[in-house]
Amino acid sequence: MPAGISEGVSSGKRVRRSAICSAEGWMNWSGCFASNATTSGAGAPREIAALSLISSFLIVWLYVRRSIVSRLTGLSSGMAAIAGGRRDVVVDTHGADEVSAMGRAVEVFRQNAIERDALLVERAEAASRLEGLVEERTAELARRDAALRVMFDNMEQGVAMFDRDLILVAWNQHFRDLLQLTGAFLEGSPSFDDFFRLLAQRGEFGPGDTKEMVRVRRMITDRTHFDERQRPDGTSLEMRRNPIPGGGFVSMYTNITERKRADNIVRSMLEHSRGVGGERREVDLNGLVEEALNLAYHGARAQDQSFNIAMEHNFDKALAPIELAPQEITRIFLNLFGNGFYAANKRALSNGDASFPPP
Repeated sequence: MPAGISEGVSSGKRVRRSAICSAEGWMNWSGCFASNATTSGAGAPREIAALSLISSFLIVWLYVRRSIVSRLTGLSSGMAAIAGGRRDVVVDTHGADEVSAMGRAVEVFRQNAIERDALLVERAEAASRLEGLVEERTAELARRDAALRVMFDNMEQGVAMFDRDLILVAWNQHFRDLLQLTGAFLEGSPSFDDFFRLLAQRGEFGPGDTKEMVRVRRMITDRTHFDERQRPDGTSLEMRRNPIPGGGFVSMYTNITERKRADNIVRSMLEHSRGVGGERREVDLNGLVEEALNLAYHGARAQDQSFNIAMEHNFDKALAPIELAPQEITRIFLNLFGNGFYAANKRALSNGDASFPPP
């Protein structure tokens, strides 16, 4: 075999031996290279240089992987775990290189996450306590509101409150009943102008220009006001209005029909007992007859506590006022009704039937 070929074969054998050495462990490569270098020929330097370069790359790679890549992988895994909610991750912060600095930054992030979690728990507990307190206060206010509503609705007076913009914001059932207002009207948050215009159009304040009446009444809503009036249906109302500090007012309406009737009866009794004639004037004959009837009934009851009688009224609502002397005609009606009561009562007692109806 020629010398060059034998040297090539010998070199190939040495290359294979080098490969075998690298498989056994990169720590023994230098020994193999030294052994091969002493026995190699002219073609060996290139192969030795290539193998040295490869071994150097492998050594650097193993160092980088062990010292940097594995640590970066650990930091990345720790970061992902912290972001996923785990707070018990152990972060390596030892060392003075860049990877250690990154580890310390991740540890700061973990501590901040722990503090944030504690803050969120504290805030959740505070929100829960606040929610419970709000629910408790709301329930208490609801109970008080219900109690006030019961008291409000059971007042003898009708009460209404208008706010600073003169919008109706509160009322009770007596207010609605006294003024015969609908629920749809009240729940529509009417203004004072709407409210007063509705009453004026019904004739509650007599004849006149409705727009002008609304304008005049609106100008005095900030003042205390007292008024008594008779409604078209014959009932008498007393209205008191008091302003509220900051704007708005509260109005109270009282049905004083019975009180006015009692006042008229007492006045008529005094005039009748004194024999006062009085002047002629226009009067509501229906009201005069009803007053005389009530006066005669109470007079009969004063004489006999057991006296009782059913009274039926059938007045002509279209009857116009009549000019006469009220005291004189009242005496006539009192005498007429008194005789009627006496006759009806005597007839009932003689028949032994208290429910006897007169013919």
